[in-house]
Amino acid sequence: AFAAAGHRVDGVDLAEGDLAAAGVAARLVAESGPERVIHCAAYTAVDRAEAEPAAAEAGNAGATAQLAAACQRHGAALTLVSTDYVFAGDRPDRLQVFRMQVGQFEEPP
Repeated sequence: AFAAAGHRVDGVDLAEGDLAAAGVAARLVAESGPERVIHCAAYTAVDRAEAEPAAAEAGNAGATAQLAAACQRHGAALTLVSTDYVFAGDRPDRLQVFRMQVGQFEEPP
């Protein structure tokens, strides 16, 4: 839909750089010069987040914070795509670490 509306669309995958690694988000945003970034990257092993909190933190909160800072520096809007695992509802308590890490970026402005 974005390309059809005349917007340039670039995709970035883990092979091009781990957003949790220092400087990667800044480099990617500087190189591409986007108007908007749609952030879908995440630590997706939700069931392991409790056992691997540092990895989950880096992949979710750390990467998102670095990407947000890079977008702000370059004047790009940032849209975060998340998951329903963040919301308590009927989810088991074992997902508490994941919820806290991802949910911190979903507070209303």
